[in-house]
Amino acid sequence: MNAATGIAPGQRYRDAAMTAFGTPSRTVWVVDDLWQESDGLAYVRLVNEASPTRTKTLSLAVFANQRLYVRITDRSDGQGRPRPATPGQWVTTPPVPPTP
Repeated sequence: MNAATGIAPGQRYRDAAMTAFGTPSRTVWVVDDLWQESDGLAYVRLVNEASPTRTKTLSLAVFANQRLYVRITDRSDGQGRPRPATPGQWVTTPPVPPTP
């Protein structure tokens, strides 16, 4: 965890900007790693929760700017829906079996 920002691996974020349709972004980014390079700057690696092959590396100073990324504190996708059980699949309520 970075003591100055409170950012730690495993935390979930989404882009703070609205989409072209005026809704919050549904893309969830998970903090994978934090480190400091020889240039003296701290960096954070983000992994797309739904597609782990998609990654981003940003300076920690940029990532900590709340005008760019917003932390998701609940266990939903950031818009109140349950998190995917597996990438690309949404958890749904199982059908209720008929009563005899």
